[in-house]
Amino acid sequence: MRESQTKSEQGRIKKYEAIVKEQVDNLDPIGLFPGAPDDEYKNEIRDITLKLAGLKTPTDIAQMMFVVFAYYFDIHEAKPVSQYLEAAKKIIKINKE
Repeated sequence: MRESQTKSEQGRIKKYEAIVKEQVDNLDPIGLFPGAPDDEYKNEIRDITLKLAGLKTPTDIAQMMFVVFAYYFDIHEAKPVSQYLEAAKKIIKINKE
């Protein structure tokens, strides 16, 4: 792979990370804000961003987001899948722009 392709891919990942971060922080799936540091969900945001490829519907993205948070925290601490749906819709919308 050429270096320019690598930089292009890295730029795309950074763009999606910013989109996912905004949605995750607004959702606050575990209820840690406002007391938590700004990068509290850094690992989860990175995982979600990397797993977006191939997911085409808001429902698929919402389910994946739930699984990520259930893995990092606890299935009983993560908000239910339905709570991730609006964030997933916004991620899809921005992806299409």
